[in-house]
Formats: sequence, structure tokens, C-alpha cells
Amino acid sequence: MGLPESAFYAAACLCETFAGVFHTAAPLNRDIVQMGMTSVVADTSRMKREIVAELIYPTFDKGIALV
Repeated sequence: MGLPESAFYAAACLCETFAGVFHTAAPLNRDIVQMGMTSVVADTSRMKREIVAELIYPTFDKGIALV
């Protein structure tokens, strides 16, 4: 069981208000909460198809073998 989304936005709002009143940086703000709530899924197939073929050391094992 986790905290509701509104709890994170409330904490961010409190941080922003405190930072505004005391003229300090806000370690947490609503933008950071919104970014944290998004799903992060990356499709690396294009990178593998277009870039890895050109790399001198396309894998960690091949690169470290020279050390």
C-alpha cells in the first residue's frame, strides 16, 4: 500500500511555499513529482540498429577484453 498521489503534490507544494517564504531552493516541487509519476519505457531497438553497429566496442565485454 502506497501513498496517494495527492500526498506527493501536497509535500511538493509545502516545499515550494517554504522555499518562497524563506528564499531558498526547493528540493521538491510539483514538476519533479509530475516527472516521477510518468511511466518510463525506452525502446532501444533503433539505437541498437543504427549506432551499435558503428561502435568500436559495441559491448562491455569486447571493450574490457583489451584492458
